[in-house]
Order: sequence, then C-alpha cells, then structure tokens
Amino acid sequence: MGITNASRYKQRVADRDGLYCYFCEFPFSLEDLTLEHLIPIKRGGSQKSLENHALACNPCNNEKGGLTVREYAHWLGYNPSDFPRWGVLREGTIHVAPPNNPRELRIIEKIKDKL
Repeated sequence: MGITNASRYKQRVADRDGLYCYFCEFPFSLEDLTLEHLIPIKRGGSQKSLENHALACNPCNNEKGGLTVREYAHWLGYNPSDFPRWGVLREGTIHVAPPNNPRELRIIEKIKDKL
C-alpha cells in the first residue's frame, strides 16, 4: 500500500468507526491514530480486508502487538463479549495461527483457560 493509498484507507476506516482508538476509545486526530490489524497478518488476518482494520492509538497498538482482539481483551482482564464494538466474533471465521514470539506466547499461556 503506497502512502496515498494508506492515507485513503485510513480515512475509510475513520469514516466507518470515527476518530477514536478502537481499544481505549479515547478521541484522537487522524494523524495520531495508526491502522491496526484486528487479527494480525502473521496470525492469518487479511491485509486487504477493511473488516480486519481499525484505528488505534500508538500505546494500544504497541501493547496489543501480535495478539488477536480476543487474546488482548483477556490479557487486559476483560470479557470480550462485554465489548461488542471490538468484533471479537470475527476470529471464529478464519484459522488463527499460534503466536510465534516469546512475549505473545507467555501471554497466551497465562490466558489459555479463558480462550
């Protein structure tokens, strides 16, 4: 995705969701939000699907890392069904590969009984 295409894509997500971080729900300017893959590409998420993208602030995007939305919610101590906006049920429609980085593996190990 080129710079111009990325900017347009980001604007499309903002038009759909508003100028809020998908996770912490604080308002931000478009320039201060990043495109976040709800299901990471390395875990089977789509790069091209608008449905797999949301806007996130840098702290939330960095903290979530390579976790899926469901994993991230559990890691934060939330029940994902309490946050219907997060669209966690989408994960059930595709194969989600296991994480392959040590931080994510440790998190999954801690929350595996909740997944």
